[in-house]
Amino acid sequence: MRDFLQRYAGQEPGDPRKAAAVILGIAGARDTPLRLPLGNDALAVLRRAYKSGTDELERWAYPARSPDFDGLAVSDVDDAVLKLNLA
Repeated sequence: MRDFLQRYAGQEPGDPRKAAAVILGIAGARDTPLRLPLGNDALAVLRRAYKSGTDELERWAYPARSPDFDGLAVSDVDDAVLKLNLA
């Protein structure tokens, strides 16, 4: 990793001033993202990582759901734990 950083230091495609302007521009905004990749290279890396993570979730969906109680409705969008009536 150190070799990589030394080799590419100063070769980044992004303009630090533009990155700073973006950060300052969203600093007080509502609903800011958890992560905001700055630059095309960062966006590409994050897209690839998210896609890989989503693909892995799908490959392991069955064993991930297997401990659920029988008869629980399966949903890819609803969090069943939040719908439990704990009262």
